[in-house]
Amino acid sequence: MIERLAARPVAALWLLTVLPFAVLPLTFLSGLVVPHEALWGHAVFHLLYLPVIALALGTVRRILATSSSRVVSVLLVLLLVALVAALFGHVGELVVTAMEGLFSAPESVFEDHRHVFFANFAVLGLMAAVVLGIAGSIAIAVVRTKARRSGAGVPTPV
Repeated sequence: MIERLAARPVAALWLLTVLPFAVLPLTFLSGLVVPHEALWGHAVFHLLYLPVIALALGTVRRILATSSSRVVSVLLVLLLVALVAALFGHVGELVVTAMEGLFSAPESVFEDHRHVFFANFAVLGLMAAVVLGIAGSIAIAVVRTKARRSGAGVPTPV
């Protein structure tokens, strides 16, 4: 699956960074789909985001391995750092929430200094990943466009 995603790097970056950041918080944290009173939604949010981040890490590593552009490579390395920070934050928040009852954790878990510590990594990592995913996809599109214009029929590098 990672190879198939890496074959379409622009789509993969949007699918694995931008789309989940828009859909998962809206669904589980905003109160629009899962009510604010249903505190289990917070745990489900973290459980669903973990495999998305893991898939994003593998895909970005694969795209980075095929990159020939310095700008794209730098953006992808920064994206990897942001994803690792987000993963660290999500795992930490999930552990703290699990220690307090996971799906039945009280609302006071959100005030817990451990939860807040890890939440900072999760939120900032995800926000940085979205920005870097967008920037990376733009850089990849520019590199591919330049490659197509400079040589007809030549495979377009990332």
